[in-house]
Amino acid sequence: MAKSNFLESANGIQKGAKELLERLALTQSAVGELLVSVRHSESELLEKEEEVNEARVEELRSTAEMEKSLAQLRLAEGTLLQEYDVVVKRDHVLFEK
Repeated sequence: MAKSNFLESANGIQKGAKELLERLALTQSAVGELLVSVRHSESELLEKEEEVNEARVEELRSTAEMEKSLAQLRLAEGTLLQEYDVVVKRDHVLFEK
């Protein structure tokens, strides 16, 4: 009888261990699939981040170019005003703002 109880306990433990190993295998497989999915998502996010950064750089470059053009226009405007002022003074015409 003790031998029978021992064998039943051993079989129960063996069955429990087998079920546990099967669940571990399934969990390991699910974790592997999850890691693949995470790597794929990470790659997509990095690509999108790079695109956003490139767009920001281009926007900043464009803004800088516009500011440079505006500065050149202001400089040209100032030069024209100085030339106009010289012409007006030479012709003895007074001009006030």
